[in-house]
Amino acid sequence: SPTVRDNFIQQQKEAVVNHLPIREECHEALQALKQRGLYLSIVSNIDDDYLDPLVAKHDLDQPLDHWTSSEEARSCKPHPGIYHYCLEKAGTNANDTLFVGDSLHHDIAGAKVAGLRSVRIVEEGVATPLTSGLTVTAEPDWQIKQLTELVNIVDELNT
Repeated sequence: SPTVRDNFIQQQKEAVVNHLPIREECHEALQALKQRGLYLSIVSNIDDDYLDPLVAKHDLDQPLDHWTSSEEARSCKPHPGIYHYCLEKAGTNANDTLFVGDSLHHDIAGAKVAGLRSVRIVEEGVATPLTSGLTVTAEPDWQIKQLTELVNIVDELNT
């Protein structure tokens, strides 16, 4: 029945929004990058009804210039359409953009196809969701364990 389905969908969304954490160093990294005058955004494969409340809950609207869902972009990673949409939204080009993600398939391969340099964040002992059985088609330009390591990469690129 639609009621059971609707209740399930609502409960799932509430569980994700209420319990999905952000990385401990997220705000520190975003503030340091913002102080360097960078334009910061999120590119996500989740829809607006999940992304908007997550951004609000974690106070990410302050350091971010924008965030884009696959719903808004009408495209999902790794398809280059979502990356091009976000580049246009930011008013920049791929050569001036550094993309950070955890999935070699969805984030890194997609960013490479769109012409962006990429950073992969890895957490020891944690498998990236939705990658089982996929063939890796790209390697990141950098690999980090903490978001705060992005500051050194940005500083290196700007020297």
